[in-house]
Amino acid sequence: QKQDLRATPRFMANTTPLTYRVDSDLKIKAESIIEELGMTPTVAIQIFYKKIIMEHGLPFDVKLKYPLPVSLDSISSREIDYELNKGLHSLQSEKTYSPDEVDELLAKEFGI
Repeated sequence: QKQDLRATPRFMANTTPLTYRVDSDLKIKAESIIEELGMTPTVAIQIFYKKIIMEHGLPFDVKLKYPLPVSLDSISSREIDYELNKGLHSLQSEKTYSPDEVDELLAKEFGI
């Protein structure tokens, strides 16, 4: 028998209301799944917070897949030359992409 986790515990010790802004589409999709699991968003957030405490961090890996772009002020002229030469080499190797190919690569790699 499926347990209904939507019921609010009778005695919620010292609760605090939370207010966060979340993308509307993201909220709708997530809450649909939460509801299918038989929970309320409150229960799901409490589970998430408890997991953070248990793990002493986020309960999943959070890392950058690629290095963030840097400003020109933060790198040396030697590093700028190196990066420009990489771009020049790429152009000389005639490795080019159509706009459609770029869109496809961005969608595949970054989901955009």
